[in-house]
Amino acid sequence: MSRLLFDTNVIIDAVSINRPESDEACALLERCNYGGDMGLVTPMSLNDMYCILRKQRGKSGAEEALEQLMGLLAVAPAVVSRQGSTFVALGLPQL
Repeated sequence: MSRLLFDTNVIIDAVSINRPESDEACALLERCNYGGDMGLVTPMSLNDMYCILRKQRGKSGAEEALEQLMGLLAVAPAVVSRQGSTFVALGLPQL
């Protein structure tokens, strides 16, 4: 089983049929549904996707699309800490 961290653009490609990379992005998401791989998405990507999808589909359409995606993907736990004036990513734990 592989863990796949999805970039916002890949997910937008998957839910937007008019984008040229839509088929490839959908194939990657299908690996998380039928192929046994674990798909991950960051909280920030979910926020970005909601804003983009709300403009395209309206509030209810954006919420429906995200609900369907969350059936395939898990939210990646990420911790960012500030040390003085520097921000440090503490990384993703092994799942």
